[in-house]
Amino acid sequence: MKIFYFLLVILTMVGCGPVTSTIHEGDNASNYRAIFKEDVPSNVEVLNCIFVTYQTNRIAVVTTPDWEIELIAPKTWIDKIAEKRHLAPIEKYPHSVEYHLSDIKNRIDHRGREWYVPKDISAYDCYFNEYTSIVYVHMLVDKIPMNDNRYHVFLSKH
Repeated sequence: MKIFYFLLVILTMVGCGPVTSTIHEGDNASNYRAIFKEDVPSNVEVLNCIFVTYQTNRIAVVTTPDWEIELIAPKTWIDKIAEKRHLAPIEKYPHSVEYHLSDIKNRIDHRGREWYVPKDISAYDCYFNEYTSIVYVHMLVDKIPMNDNRYHVFLSKH
C-alpha cells in the first residue's frame, strides 16, 4: 500500500509541473510554415508573425501553439484559408454577430503585439470558425483591397 501512495505522490508532482512557453519571432517564413504547413506562396507577403509553443510534463494536458500573423494576400488565398480552417464571414450567423464581435474585440485588446489589427474592427471583414461558439481562430481582412488587389489580412489562434 505504501508503494501505491508513493507512486500517487510522484505522479501528482509530475502532473502539476509548470507550462513553459517559447516565443518564436523574427523568422516569418518559418512561422508561416509552422502555422499553414506550407511555404509562403509567391503572391503572399508576411509582414509580422509571432508563434508561441508550450511545453509541459503534466499528464493528460495537450498544448497547441498560439499565433498571430499579419500578411498581404490575394482573395484566392483568403478563400482557401477560410475553407481549410472552416472560417465563415461573421454575417453568415446574424444571431451571434454581437457575441462573436465582442469576443474578437476582447482578443484584440489582449493581443500579443501592437502591429496586430491596428484599425477599428469596423474596417475589417471578420471570419470565425463556423463549428464552434468560441472564437478560437479568427481572421480579419481589410474591407478595401490595396492597389495590387491584395488585402491586408490578420489571423490569430489563441
